[in-house]
Order: sequence, then C-alpha cells, then structure tokens
Amino acid sequence: MCNSNRAENSRNNEERCGGCGGQITEEGDSYSHCVACGLPLIQLGYDTGYTHPSEVQIRRRNNTLSRLGSQITRDGSSLSRRLYFLQNRMSQEKLSYVEKIVIEAENAGVRGRTLSVLEEVLNVSNTNNKLSTNRDTLKGCKILTTRIQKSEYKIRVFAVASLILLNRKLYPNPVLQIQEKWNIHRDDVSKEIKFISRQLISNDYNIPVNSSYLDEHSHIELRRNELLFHLNTFRDHLASYIDYTKVREIINKAITILSRCQRFDLHRVERQRLIEEMWTVKSIRQSERPRYLEIEFDWGGQQREGRPLGTAITSLRLAVTIWGEEEGGIEIAAWWQVRWWAKFMQGRVNRLPRALAKQWLRDASERGIHTIPESHEAGLGESE
Repeated sequence: MCNSNRAENSRNNEERCGGCGGQITEEGDSYSHCVACGLPLIQLGYDTGYTHPSEVQIRRRNNTLSRLGSQITRDGSSLSRRLYFLQNRMSQEKLSYVEKIVIEAENAGVRGRTLSVLEEVLNVSNTNNKLSTNRDTLKGCKILTTRIQKSEYKIRVFAVASLILLNRKLYPNPVLQIQEKWNIHRDDVSKEIKFISRQLISNDYNIPVNSSYLDEHSHIELRRNELLFHLNTFRDHLASYIDYTKVREIINKAITILSRCQRFDLHRVERQRLIEEMWTVKSIRQSERPRYLEIEFDWGGQQREGRPLGTAITSLRLAVTIWGEEEGGIEIAAWWQVRWWAKFMQGRVNRLPRALAKQWLRDASERGIHTIPESHEAGLGESE
C-alpha cells in the first residue's frame, strides 16, 4: 500500500507545474504544458502523421471507379446518397468518341506521325460532336444485330475514312488491309469520306502533306512521289493475293500508262456544300518544233454531296495547250454538247463549261509553278 502511494505521489510531482504548482496539463504538438502558466513540462514524441496499415482500425475504402482519390460511401442519409452518385458520375474515366476511333486505328497497326495527324483530323471533324451525332445510314450495319456491334462498326468506318484521307496526303498506313479485315462496306467509306471532308472545309482546315515526301522546290517531284507512294500501297496489297513477281510487272505496267487515262477529282465549296468534278486525261501530245504541250481532259460529271449535277451536258472536253516559244502562253479550248431537252435553256447551260474553262485558265496562269507571260482568254468554241 505504501509503495503504491509513493509511486502515485511521484507521478503527481512530475505532472505538477514547477513554476506555479498547477496540476492541470494539456498536450500540444511537442510538449505537455501547464494550463495556468503555459510552462512546458514533458516533451512528447515526434508525430510524423504516418499510421501503419496494421494500426488502422477502419479500412480506408479506395476508389474502384478511377484513380481520383477515395470513394464516398452511403451511410443512409440523403446527402451521402447524392454525393455518392455525383462522385460516380464525375470520376468516371470515359473515352471520348475521337479517342475510341484512334484506339481502333492503333490496334490495327497505325503508328507514328500518321496516328497523331489522324487524331488532329478527327478532332477538327468532331467540332460540336459532329462525328458522334452523325446519323448516316450505313449498309454494313444491316447485318449486325446488337447496338454495341453497330457502334463499333461506325467507329471503324470513321477510322478507315480518315486513314484514306491521310493516305492521299502521303501518310503511310495499311488502310486497304484494315478495311478488308474489318469488312467495311466501300459505300459506307465513301459516304463518311465526304462527311469528314465537308467538316474539314467548314472548319477551314487542310490536311498537311507529309513532309517526308514534300519538295518545296519541285511540285513535279512531289507529284511523282505521290504517285509512287500510292503505287507502293497497291503493290503491298496485291502481294497478299498473288505472286510478288506478277505484282511487280503490274506496277511497272501501271507506271508506263499512268500518264494517260488517269482519273482525278477536283473539289470546291459552293454555298457551304461540297462540289466534286470528275476528270480523265484523254490524251497527251507534245512537240519540239513548235514547242508545245497539249493535254485533253474528258469531263466525267459533277456531284454535290453525292448527287449528280449538270446532267444537261452530255459531254465536255477541255484542251489545255502550253506554248514554250518565246512569246508563248496558255490556251484552253472547250467543246461540249447539250441534251435535246435542255435546248430551251441552252444559254444557262453554256455558263458551266465556260466558267470551268476560265477558272482553269486563271489557275494555270496565276497559280502556275513558273512565271509566265500574261495570258489572254481566247474565244471559246462550242458545239451542240
């Protein structure tokens, strides 16, 4: 009994304030001090703030939805329930529509700068969520049953369409193999190519040509590189079906006849709508004495958003002649025929070929590669 009283008195003396004799103490950050006078009495251990997981009585619930902190639990109150659903909605890491398309392209083997330019093109095209809210009817969706399959098909169609546009700008990618692997209908691809092109035009965006193939000092060399690029793409695609030796023969033959019978399309925008003109190189003639180059083009018609236009004209041919003499220049002649039922509005129909010829002349003389003398518009001949 005496020993216990002695120990209790010793403890009370240690806790008693040496300044004022007070016995009421309070623990601070590093010391236990007297409440009456504030004199530090006993030094406390340093608190690092770290608690070993084994010392935690109630386990902290991690966020199973994302990496953004902890997860709020519901304790039965209406406030916790609202906060729980709000956090679930805000902390979900959802992929954007463009990211889904890029991931599909990346999984298909698209890499490097092509992938980054693809994402840039899709972001421009998706202004105001135009891609995700597009309601074009796709033929490939008719054989699909579930909503998930149709959504995936639509994403892949946008990926293929964008890769084709990049392919035209000399960005290498196996788009033909991807289209075949995914079983994408070619009509769906054509439809979405036009849709993306309209989006890019409306946002005043031009896909830059791949700088690896760009030669600022020679547009002829650039065109040559572009043709060889596409030929190599076709070669790789054909090589998966037939012998490589035959593929090489086909490509070499294509190079020899590429100067003639070449098809190309011209695009312009009128009243916020995309107009496409189809042309084919009919013939190429040249001479040294006199020195000239003449190319004839056959008009294949024009379309506005996939619908034919200018059907009153049955045929149209433009002949572009470039004279290389000292006082040479550029001449453009046009011949066209009008359908019988359009005779009564022939004056109006004739405006189209005349406008095309004048536009070609302006482009050739004002935006040509080399400086040329001022050209004069010759009288345009016409035949009915």
